Amino acid sequence: MTVRSLSPSELPLPNPVTETGLSKKATPQGRKVSTTAPPVAAKVQNAWLKFQAGRAAIYLFSFCFCWLTVWFRLYSHFYHKSLHDGIKDAQIQKLKSSFDVIIGGHVGSTTKGAIALADQTIEFLSLSELRENILQCHKAIGCKQDPASATKLAHAVIAIREKIAKLHRGEFVWGGVEGLREEIAEVMKMQIYQDLENYPESHKPKDCFAINFLQVLAVKFVAVDGTAALTAYGKKCLESHNGKPFAEEEQFGPADLADQLSGCLQAASFSSDGWVRKMFWALAHPHLAVHSLKSVTQPLEYNASESNPSFTAYSYADSNGKEMRFYYGPGPTGDAIFEHGLLPAYKRFQIHELRFNHQDTHKKDDHARVQDAHRMAREHPEALRHAVVGFDKSRAVPAQFVGINDFFRQYSDSLVTGNAHRKIGGQKEDNGVCIPQDLLDDRQVRTALQFAESFCVQMDLHRQSALENRINAGGAEQARAAKAMQLIADTFLTLAMTYTSLDQISYEDMTRLFDEQLDQDLSSFYTSGACKQDVDRAVTENIMLRLFFRWATNPAPLTTQEVYEIAGAVFGRARLVDDRAIMKQRYAIMEDVLRFVGSAEDVHHAHQLLSGYREAILAQPQPEPPIEVQQGGGGWINNAMSRIWRMFF
Repeated sequence: MTVRSLSPSELPLPNPVTETGLSKKATPQGRKVSTTAPPVAAKVQNAWLKFQAGRAAIYLFSFCFCWLTVWFRLYSHFYHKSLHDGIKDAQIQKLKSSFDVIIGGHVGSTTKGAIALADQTIEFLSLSELRENILQCHKAIGCKQDPASATKLAHAVIAIREKIAKLHRGEFVWGGVEGLREEIAEVMKMQIYQDLENYPESHKPKDCFAINFLQVLAVKFVAVDGTAALTAYGKKCLESHNGKPFAEEEQFGPADLADQLSGCLQAASFSSDGWVRKMFWALAHPHLAVHSLKSVTQPLEYNASESNPSFTAYSYADSNGKEMRFYYGPGPTGDAIFEHGLLPAYKRFQIHELRFNHQDTHKKDDHARVQDAHRMAREHPEALRHAVVGFDKSRAVPAQFVGINDFFRQYSDSLVTGNAHRKIGGQKEDNGVCIPQDLLDDRQVRTALQFAESFCVQMDLHRQSALENRINAGGAEQARAAKAMQLIADTFLTLAMTYTSLDQISYEDMTRLFDEQLDQDLSSFYTSGACKQDVDRAVTENIMLRLFFRWATNPAPLTTQEVYEIAGAVFGRARLVDDRAIMKQRYAIMEDVLRFVGSAEDVHHAHQLLSGYREAILAQPQPEPPIEVQQGGGGWINNAMSRIWRMFF
């Protein structure tokens, strides 16, 4: 027999399974060996690839078609420049006022073991003094000395101080206020800052100049007064539309306000209504489009505070002199200044914030951000009160209903069944509402929904079935009526939480802040309502809460000043952040409610329906009357009969 040698190409290939010491049984026939990355890593990698691909595509298209949008961008820039400049000037003035705040000695009360230092302001402290103070405070909490980090932190604080001074003098600073804010956020991420900031309050050094100054800046960013800038911008928009200014004594009803706002929204502007307009906006604003894309691909790393200023606009006040400052601003997720600066400052100075979260919990990215904000509230219960009142609750709003009462029956059931209003469920089943027990108890939640239903029913009778006619029309008209009633229900819930929070402000807190004279911007209570960016959904909710709070106490028509402020918020928030108009589909819900309430004369009827709401929410539950037990025989029988009578009657 002849033996033929095999060529290299005819040699059998080695079996990777058997040659690694594994038997063939380890790989069942037909099963492929997986070579993919672990699921979590694969998801992260896919999200990163999608984000990079989307960013590249946006920049490419924007570069190719830039000439189509350059004139629109220039016109938009100069038309809205006064609004940006007004907010920027208010920010600079507020940040400069931090130089007058004592950051040693009187800022907070000293505790045992704290470093006692003389009264100081940041303006006169040198680099070496700051560095030495940081090292002493770091040592006081038992941390290992880190001169390099202390020097780096001291340098950063001095640089921030100098940039604020330059901005105040009108000198050029790269990045302006936005760049300065990002720089402060980066400092708050430093390990040495977090060592000092996160240390238990009972042993934390109260006189660490660097920490105190940075936390004061965090409060200043929130306390910026944007009223003048919003009012001026609202006036500009309305006068451009009408061709003439309003008289100071002119008065407006809800429908008049809707006429003015709707007319201005018809003007040509960048918009994100529909894919064509959204694509045109993205081509004109590639940086903003990429930032928006990140909110979907990396929801927890997305920082909505970039190019999105926070500022106060008005206050909620009761007849006893208690007030809550309201401020516009984005959601807190990804913002180091909020989590590591503002919340610790709140805790230290015994300030509280009531935050309404208007994100959609049935959207994956919004759901993640809602849970993150809820985490902050759990970790800082003494500083942050967080309620979720989602704007689009597709699983809570009934698709089919017969009349107003049937809508509220189904809507209320979807919120409270199974205690659903006390928790954030999974993305697929959550109803969009989470109200902590310390904000509203079960009786108050029921009262709020009952008042909302009664308001819709009674106003509909007064307005000659304006709402019922829409419901009976079915289709799109019925869907619009459902959205309007949902907004009214949400407003009654947020209004109830505003009432309870105002009621919980103690006069001791107000007096303490006033007597200690810590800073003019240390209010005892702040409140804010935000979605992702606070430009569409939250603006609608915030304006309605402001109006209902006003109508509950004052049935007088809106003044020209109020209309200018409201118009400035409706148009200005989206302009400031995304250089576009508010989404018409979001605004339309507010417009429907305004037209449903009607004229200035109809507000008097709304006032009557709202006038007893605060008392009903704050009323203490009445205890059951004591059971009278007769002396002698038969007492237990009367006791039992009394219980049976109360059970059924």
